[in-house]
Amino acid sequence: MTIQKPPGAASLFLVAGVAFLDEEESVFNAMLEGWSDQQRGGRYLKESTVRTSLNIVSNFQQFTNDWPWNWSAAGFDEWMTHLVAIRHLAPSTTGLPYQK
Repeated sequence: MTIQKPPGAASLFLVAGVAFLDEEESVFNAMLEGWSDQQRGGRYLKESTVRTSLNIVSNFQQFTNDWPWNWSAAGFDEWMTHLVAIRHLAPSTTGLPYQK
């Protein structure tokens, strides 16, 4: 009996026994690919929604210049401050609660 792996499982995107030139980037890309498959297949999200979500995560990764397994709440706070104070995005477009 063959056990099927759930959609998005990392082992579906990473090949065992292969040495990657940039292991962390390969794992990150596999994570994004698996997550996008899960959003499409498991949650039935529209392609535009999936792309937007992937872009947000990729933008945060570029801002922190770090990988998800090293991310912190402080890094996220810095990114949100950057979006509002530096890029002048409205808090409602960043996911921050609106305050009067």
